[in-house]
Amino acid sequence: MKILFILLAGAGCLGILVISRGTADEHYYFFRQLSWFGFSSLMLMLVSSLNLDIMERNALILYSCGLALLSLVLFFGIRINGMKGWFHLYGAGCQPSELLKPVFILCFARLLSGKRFSVQRFQGLFLSFILLGFWLGLILLQPDGGTALIYALVFLAMVWTGGAKTWQLLATGMSFLPAAGIMLWRYPYMRRRLEGFFHSSPEILQGSGWHASVMEKSLQNGGWFGKMFSADPTLIWIPYRSNDSIFAGLSEQMGFIGVLPLVLLVFCWLAFCCFRAMKTRSEYHRLLYMGCAVMLSGQAFLHLGVNLGVFPTTGVTFPLISYGGSSLFACMIIAGIVDYICWQEKQAQKIV
Repeated sequence: MKILFILLAGAGCLGILVISRGTADEHYYFFRQLSWFGFSSLMLMLVSSLNLDIMERNALILYSCGLALLSLVLFFGIRINGMKGWFHLYGAGCQPSELLKPVFILCFARLLSGKRFSVQRFQGLFLSFILLGFWLGLILLQPDGGTALIYALVFLAMVWTGGAKTWQLLATGMSFLPAAGIMLWRYPYMRRRLEGFFHSSPEILQGSGWHASVMEKSLQNGGWFGKMFSADPTLIWIPYRSNDSIFAGLSEQMGFIGVLPLVLLVFCWLAFCCFRAMKTRSEYHRLLYMGCAVMLSGQAFLHLGVNLGVFPTTGVTFPLISYGGSSLFACMIIAGIVDYICWQEKQAQKIV
């Protein structure tokens, strides 16, 4: 697994180089991502060999540190594209909401796997929902609706895995609607994104719906085999082509055949983690598997849906492939967690 993730992350660096060719910053994003790639690969190896039981015992401390980081970025972070979610120091930036994804999985897996706060008991579901509210509230204040949505999906998947009843899942999902309404009222640009998705008038397409329409045109321009080796390599300019729109950009360069393996690998990751979750006897490991599965595959499917025009634009990146050091770092740690618990279960089977 470690080799596969390292190869995918390396392919993501090359993909960033491919879609940036001919631009003024052709090598800028490539070399920055390459440096994060080296650092993240080392972290993957490190996490795979660490004893995660230490993190399990200190889940509350990890959760508190996560809340502290999400709070600090609101005061001392920098604002990019209207969102105050990054720390910037000596030319390097990091995004706490991305870096903390493995911490979120570890903390809620520890909480939901305990008998005292199991989701099958009211106090367990209530406490987990309160803790989720603090976490998502700080992210929504940035505001980062796309990342908050991914966290919410992971939480629902873990609660369902923990044994929550259907009505509990529906009630939890419905409770997110007031927060969504407040966000739409508070931030007009989110309303404009929805307008751009549901309306196709010329005025909308030239305004809030322009990004989505450009991604659609780039997908059509790529066709089956792309423009990379075409006699007429005319490309459409796509905004945020190295991160939010990377699937559309790669599709234009490599075609449907070229990007199909990425989609299949997302399904393979989800299937592998679900299979391991069904086989394990540890409730804690089961929740870790499902959290890691949905955190990466859910983000990937949301990115694909936006680029394919199925969902409104959200600003969500494609795991391992899109430009973004914080996202790459978090993805590698998540892969390391899954690799470690797979190894731990194999060792337990040998002892038995």
